[in-house]
Amino acid sequence: GLANTSIVDAPSRGGLDFQRIDHLWHIPTGYIDMSLVRGDGVQWGNDNGFSISSAEFFDTAGEVNVNAAPNSMAVGSKSGESNALGFAFRLLGGNNSGEYAQFGYNTDLAGDTATGDIWVMTKEGGILVQGGAADAFAQIGHGGTGGNSNLKNLSGSITARADGGMVIGDVNVLSGTGDRSNAQVGHGGRRNDGNRDGDILVIGEALTVSSGAGFAQIGHGGFQGTGSYAGNLFINFDPLANAGAGAAVGGGGALSITAGGGFDDYAQIGHGGVVAGGGSRTGDILLGQSASVSLQGGGNKSAYAMLGHGGVSPGSGALSGKIAVNTSGNVSVSGGAGAENSVAPHDDFSFAQIGHGGSAATGTKSGDILINSGGSLVTVAAGMETNLSGGHFAQIGHGGVTSSGNVTGTITLNAPGAGLSLLAGSQDRNFAKIGHGGYSAGGVQSGTIDLLLGGAVTLSGGGDHSFAQIGHGGSLGGGNRDGAISLMSSTGDLSLLSGAGLNAFTQIGHGGVGVTGNHGSSLANGEIHVGIAGNILLNAGAGTDAYTQIGQGGSGAVGTHLGDICVHADGTITFNNGLQGAGLRAYGQIGHGGYNAAGNHSGEVTVVSGYVNSGGISMQGGSGTDQYVQIGHGGTNATGNLSGRVYVVADKGGDLVMSGGSGDGSYAMISHGDGFGTYTNFGSGTTGGTRQGGIQTFVDGDAILNAGTGANSNVHLIHRTNDSGGLNNVNYLGGDGYQYVVNGTSIGNAASSARENEGTIIAGNFGTGNIVITNTGDLTLNNPLVPTAEFVNHSFSFIVLSTGNLNFERSFQNAGTGLVALVAGWDGVQDLSSINYNNGPCDPEIIPGSIDFNDCDRFGQNGGVLTVGSTSQ
Repeated sequence: GLANTSIVDAPSRGGLDFQRIDHLWHIPTGYIDMSLVRGDGVQWGNDNGFSISSAEFFDTAGEVNVNAAPNSMAVGSKSGESNALGFAFRLLGGNNSGEYAQFGYNTDLAGDTATGDIWVMTKEGGILVQGGAADAFAQIGHGGTGGNSNLKNLSGSITARADGGMVIGDVNVLSGTGDRSNAQVGHGGRRNDGNRDGDILVIGEALTVSSGAGFAQIGHGGFQGTGSYAGNLFINFDPLANAGAGAAVGGGGALSITAGGGFDDYAQIGHGGVVAGGGSRTGDILLGQSASVSLQGGGNKSAYAMLGHGGVSPGSGALSGKIAVNTSGNVSVSGGAGAENSVAPHDDFSFAQIGHGGSAATGTKSGDILINSGGSLVTVAAGMETNLSGGHFAQIGHGGVTSSGNVTGTITLNAPGAGLSLLAGSQDRNFAKIGHGGYSAGGVQSGTIDLLLGGAVTLSGGGDHSFAQIGHGGSLGGGNRDGAISLMSSTGDLSLLSGAGLNAFTQIGHGGVGVTGNHGSSLANGEIHVGIAGNILLNAGAGTDAYTQIGQGGSGAVGTHLGDICVHADGTITFNNGLQGAGLRAYGQIGHGGYNAAGNHSGEVTVVSGYVNSGGISMQGGSGTDQYVQIGHGGTNATGNLSGRVYVVADKGGDLVMSGGSGDGSYAMISHGDGFGTYTNFGSGTTGGTRQGGIQTFVDGDAILNAGTGANSNVHLIHRTNDSGGLNNVNYLGGDGYQYVVNGTSIGNAASSARENEGTIIAGNFGTGNIVITNTGDLTLNNPLVPTAEFVNHSFSFIVLSTGNLNFERSFQNAGTGLVALVAGWDGVQDLSSINYNNGPCDPEIIPGSIDFNDCDRFGQNGGVLTVGSTSQ
């Protein structure tokens, strides 16, 4: 009905129960056109509003109160529209057990069907859906508590708008204080089985979905419901606006999804719920605008916070639909951090996630994820509460703990003014990631990951299996993973800080500890591009396998890994494996592979420091066993064929500092293979297979190379393999040039030894690229095993400058235009070499400095002798 004065309907006072009066709110066809009334805000909501309340009766002028206390109350039409219009709308569960309040058709009859659309429209008074005491739920939608065995199909669109007046009101969906006092905008209920269908549209200023002693949800489903759920969810987005093209509407308040501290007290925008399985969950989720977005996991069993379909044990049904989040402020996705209800720890997955899946989601998952943020910080932080035992992860992406099934969908984070923090928790499986998968997550995972940021980026590992990752995969999962990764930030540093726990790694790339499968279906689809305006820091952790890596793979990640890698910093790049602790196999690497990551790995590796500001690359091996640092593919025990050019630049006065560590196998290396073993024994490493690709190294300052004090902790600048006694003409397949150019001096106890077997690389690159070498001390170039053509015809330069003796023990004649220059006793004076970035920082080119050979002081210094032919003749 319509009224311009107070309406009081209190049937409980006479003992009458209105729940099953089928004509309540039924308006005969032709009596009134509610669509016209809804569109004319002058006709309604002119005092204090409309209320359906199971709470204590109160009389306020101009307010409609439907009060069934002490009985439950449901108001709605089974097949027709249900409309509620007012200054405010309050749907309140009662203070006594079972006093539920529902705007929609309440049913638990097997085979019953409700199809009516539901409209709730208010002005600045807003919309409040709040549970009460035990079993005193509040719901806008068809269904109710239900029983698991009675299947019924519920459908119809649901609209809850608080933008009917000059000022937009808030929308609050809050569970109550009693057990099972859930609050929901959607069809279903706590245990209401059957299929659900219908779009849901919610518009308000601030939007809050918060659970207390029951779940809180905008979406179809509920705790322990079965069936298929379908329908788009529009939050502050009107799909019919802008001539059907859709537009952001509503206010600019915050969106908050906060889980509670009790068992199963989840908070969700999306279809599903705790153990709500048995069917598919489909529909887009679109957030048009908000002041900020916050998801906070709870403090107990299954008290998750989620923007997506799924939940805890959602079954094998498909989860699909794109997710778009638009906010002018910050984004925070935080795993469980609340107080426990008991002192005993729980293992109950109070996670936070933007994406489909959750815990043990076994079906397929699909849909692009887009987040546009105008704020200053995006936080993805797993649970930090030490009283929670595990599984309280934080994720932007599909999947979750022990999820399976194939996953597809791009992930885009467009936050040009924001920094990014990925913080793993201190307990087990409290990982933080942007990407599909998770701990022990199986299935094929694919989709590009594109992050555009404007602040500092930090990835921090934590406790056991509590990793921080940008990429698909996780820890101990199986399946192929694919999709290019781009991380660009216009200000601030990038820090990868691995943790103290087992497998507490940090990684930008697909893979993880012990994962199986191929990563990158092609060089393009597996590409990784990291561009940082500040400095880059990679620190391995104190835990076993707490590595840090930019590349595909991980410790024990068996499979084929493909993709070009480009990492560039306007400032410095530092590996410091001793800073976080002496973790076993806690290596640092830019490249594909990792410790014991057997397989064929391919792709260019380009690392540039000093692109804008003062540069420098520092690589420090650690004190733990196998705590190596490497730029290139491979790693200790990572047997396989490794290929791709390696290009390393320390520009703008930057030094190259490489130091082996004090731990066994804590080598420092720029090239493919591994640095385990001893000098002069070329085949003493642990990694076999062929090698392919040139090596280009440019240092604008000094090259300071020192072997470590630990066994097998040397420094290497040349590819290595343990096949056939080391790198030779059989297992080195050539490249596109070799250059080692240092504008300063090459010093340290490994300055010469680091380039052992250099002749093989030089011989394998004749005719395929420039060969430019500047050397401090004596240098011998010979390798008769490499059958490179004696006569070539090309334009590539062959320049060797040595401050000491230069022994050239092979023939080389160029019938083309390429420059040949062999200089012994070089005084180190030349025009400085430089770098030309042809198409940006990922395409560097070394421009050798010129030498005035008319000045006799430029050569023949230090008694340097040039010998062409064998020195033993």
